[in-house]
Amino acid sequence: MNEKNGSESSFISEKSFIERVPKVTVTPGREPIVLRNLTIDVKIIGIMALTTYDMIFYNPNATILEGEFTMPLGDEQYVSAIALDINGKMRDGVIVEKDKARNTFEAIVRRRIDPALVEKMAGNLFKTRIYPFNPRNTRRIKITLEEPLGTEQDHYVYDLPLRFKQTLNFDLHVNFSPEKDREVPEIQSDLSRNFFWEKGSSRSWKPLKKKTTSWNFSQKNCFLDNYFHFDLPKTANHEIFTHWDHQETLFYANIPMAGAPKEKILPQKISLFWDASLSGEKRNINYEKILLSHYFAANPDVEVTFALFRLKSLEKKTFAVTKGNWSALHKEIESVIYEGATEFPPDLFDDISEGEIFLFSDGMETFGEKGFGKANVPVFAINSSKKYDRVNLVGIACKSGGNFINLNEQNVETALEKLTKKFIKFLDYTADSEEILDIYPHPGEEIRDNQAFWGILAGREAKILLSFGYSKDEITGTREIIVANPGENPALARFRARQRIRELELNPEKNRGEIIELAKNYSIVTDYTSLLVLESVHDYVQYDITPPEELLDEYKQLTASRAKKSFAPIAYNTDPIYIVEEAPMVMKDDRELYSSIDFVSSEQSLKLNRRYHESMVEPSFDYTTDIQDHNEKPAPYLKILQSVPDKKLLAVYRMIKIGYADQPFFYINAADEFARRNMPEQALLILSGAVEIHPEYKELLKAAAQKLLGFKEYGYAVFLFKRILKQYGEDPQIYKDLARALEEMNRLIA
Repeated sequence: MNEKNGSESSFISEKSFIERVPKVTVTPGREPIVLRNLTIDVKIIGIMALTTYDMIFYNPNATILEGEFTMPLGDEQYVSAIALDINGKMRDGVIVEKDKARNTFEAIVRRRIDPALVEKMAGNLFKTRIYPFNPRNTRRIKITLEEPLGTEQDHYVYDLPLRFKQTLNFDLHVNFSPEKDREVPEIQSDLSRNFFWEKGSSRSWKPLKKKTTSWNFSQKNCFLDNYFHFDLPKTANHEIFTHWDHQETLFYANIPMAGAPKEKILPQKISLFWDASLSGEKRNINYEKILLSHYFAANPDVEVTFALFRLKSLEKKTFAVTKGNWSALHKEIESVIYEGATEFPPDLFDDISEGEIFLFSDGMETFGEKGFGKANVPVFAINSSKKYDRVNLVGIACKSGGNFINLNEQNVETALEKLTKKFIKFLDYTADSEEILDIYPHPGEEIRDNQAFWGILAGREAKILLSFGYSKDEITGTREIIVANPGENPALARFRARQRIRELELNPEKNRGEIIELAKNYSIVTDYTSLLVLESVHDYVQYDITPPEELLDEYKQLTASRAKKSFAPIAYNTDPIYIVEEAPMVMKDDRELYSSIDFVSSEQSLKLNRRYHESMVEPSFDYTTDIQDHNEKPAPYLKILQSVPDKKLLAVYRMIKIGYADQPFFYINAADEFARRNMPEQALLILSGAVEIHPEYKELLKAAAQKLLGFKEYGYAVFLFKRILKQYGEDPQIYKDLARALEEMNRLIA
């Protein structure tokens, strides 16, 4: 370590790539579901890339399993399609409002074949539960992602992470739109030498001196732990892509920009806000420290206010960085203990009136829904976590005049430039008509040396003059683009819809209706919409959901028939059920049953969950097996916690936590011990950590909310009950619990 800088002195320029590979997870203790065959089809249409993963998974176990399919995405990617094999045929998903999709899913789950529900989770993670994975058999899943190509200098770029770290049968096909042959891209990957070209006999990986529209790679038993990347040359000037869409012209222009970033006057004071909640352990802290090391080399004399925040806590210390020496601050960062949930007080930045704010956080507020309050100085929101809340981070950065820095997608050099330099801004535009309905980026936003502009015309053509500069008083130039003769590029329409949704998501509640409308029109999964795959056309009729095209004719016939006469009821399995981890399950015998989750207490829920493990079907996740049952011996870690004196309890808990860090109910049980010893603040902090790990799981939220009632933390209990209703729809018992929490909270206030 370089003592002067407090971190590594070598400069890291490589990207800290998020491992964006799909996977299926099953119950711990079982052999994992294995990906056997993977075919990836990449279509480049204009400046859009459509990447389809066609996957065959194998269950090596002798037991029917449920799996959870997850797909982490990059900042510009989104899911546009999914298909699942149903009775031997691929069935496409359809976009449905999230509440309706979930209610439909839960109403018919655990029949012969479960529906597939694809939802967007926190951190741009997409997941779906899939059942059944039959014993020693396969299932096929297809998912399509869309994204704009990246831009660098004189070329477009495409990256495909392939860090599967396993052997499988692998095929990769890349195709360009036939109407626009391009020069052969330059491939930069360790697959390159095995590529063959459809046009031309050479098997060399170097670019050919002729044009092509496609190339392929295929290998059996391929150990896949690499990547695929290509650079696609641009034209010398700018390129414009258009699409005629319902009396409007959508256009996308990529314009090479002149004018390099220039040095800015660096602040003499910075306020460094450090998220110390439990999820902070998932950040790439080392990468963040490397960025700080190089920042202090560029700004060697600066006063730093280090603000540590987590649930109900804000601690501040001041450090003087002199001649680039930030060792004292570095030591403070090294000593941070990550505990509890994240809460953003609305006045978090209120007393900061000079300098700049560096915010190191994933932006995910797990014990609140206020988001960041107003900032009086520029905020640079810096993320290094795989799961993050883009809306919160981009929102505070844009509103304050700062910038969002995603260390998953940017190298340290690029990130450092955003902290230390002034970039050219898009200042304004004029047009020869008044038919420009929208343009993005908006005037005032920073732009890159190769900037993408998109917009909407009310007509078919326009001449637009764009002006750029560092400020209104420092204009560096103008560029003219001519939009005419709109073509056919449906991917551009979806891209425009996605960009619009990203803007609307900065104020999601206000814009909920428009987000849903755009998502349904353009098949986009959002916070308010999901992709749903159902087994039978009767299911689509029963729940009034328009099916995919292959079932549409039959659906119309059944709908018309039902309108003429009473519709025959669908023959469902009538065996009694109970609900465990959101999924109704059929019991094997006449054991005690509960007709509704409304009447199941936390203790009864635990017992039912354990019975569930004795049935023929196993769940993909079990969050309750380590809850302490009063009829059983204490869990090993509880014995240890109960045996130590009060003054050592916290230290011992932190040591034990290392082995249970990813088990939510460890925190709930440990919190009980702190509460028993009349340590309410520590009990609350530890309990909230359970939600920090998995903020999206209903049963976990319910257990934590019930425990908060017991701790008399009624305000937080109200928040969690409201979140459950918001995310999972109607639940009579939750309404009862919410009413109780509100009553107790109002009694305290009175």
